[in-house]
Amino acid sequence: MIMQADLYEDRAKKLEEEVRRMINNKDTKLLTTLESIDDIERLGLGYQFKEEKMRALDRFVTLKGCKEFTKGSIHYTALSFRLLRQHGFGVSQDMFNCFKDQKGNFKECLSKDIKGLLSLHEASYLGFEGENLLNEAMEFTTMHLKDLKGDVGKH
Repeated sequence: MIMQADLYEDRAKKLEEEVRRMINNKDTKLLTTLESIDDIERLGLGYQFKEEKMRALDRFVTLKGCKEFTKGSIHYTALSFRLLRQHGFGVSQDMFNCFKDQKGNFKECLSKDIKGLLSLHEASYLGFEGENLLNEAMEFTTMHLKDLKGDVGKH
């Protein structure tokens, strides 16, 4: 008779291997891999997949270069920036310049993208002293997230 604990342990090992395969899959879209890494870290399981995370982040920086991260949405760019900075990669705040208008302000259309605002807000906390663009990002996102506070549904 197989004990219940053994069943749980086997299931946990299978799930762990599945997560490793997801992170290591070179055919997966960058955003999907980044969101998986972010989810794993938010669940407090990042330590179990440290090597895989670093290998995936390094692979994308090496193959794509940081300019690739500015070709997507604000969420994509901010998530990339935050994860790379958190893991010791040298990325520039300048990757957010493409989201500024001709007057040097963040584009107002960004204020409607809640997921993007949240991602940019989190990324803004990783600014170094003198990185004014990230300070501006924090002010912009704080203002717009407060404005949206009453209009956001449960999802």
